[in-house]
Amino acid sequence: MVKHDSSKSNSKEEVERLSEKRQDRDAFDIYQETCANVIDEVAKLQPAYTQSVTNLQQEYTEAFKRITEAGISVQKEFANATWGPGKFPAAMARNAGELAEAFLKAAVINNKAVIAGIDAARQNIKTFNDNVETFAKINLNLIKTWQSFVVPTRQ
Repeated sequence: MVKHDSSKSNSKEEVERLSEKRQDRDAFDIYQETCANVIDEVAKLQPAYTQSVTNLQQEYTEAFKRITEAGISVQKEFANATWGPGKFPAAMARNAGELAEAFLKAAVINNKAVIAGIDAARQNIKTFNDNVETFAKINLNLIKTWQSFVVPTRQ
């Protein structure tokens, strides 16, 4: 005796019913609904994506710190074993400190510039978003005007 799997037939019937239902709807309504669904799904992933990037940055920072400490430790051991303790004259130590300070200042300025650039991009998107309805109305009026010259009127 062959058992009939009703879930497959229900599933197939459901797909056919939804397909028929969609055929009766306006194409642009379906298009808009589909786009909204895709955007909603992407938006749901954004927090996880942000967390993953943050976690990756933290791991890179920790790895960079550890490799730097290990590298310096190996170099120090080698130098001490080869030449004895490495001592800098005061002027050289001061120059090294000033060089490090200048590098850090440049890095801070660079990071502020990058953050300002990201903030400016965000503001530009916000401004565009605030004006999208106006752009749509202008384009719609342009299309209607163009159609009035090109497309014959229907009677």
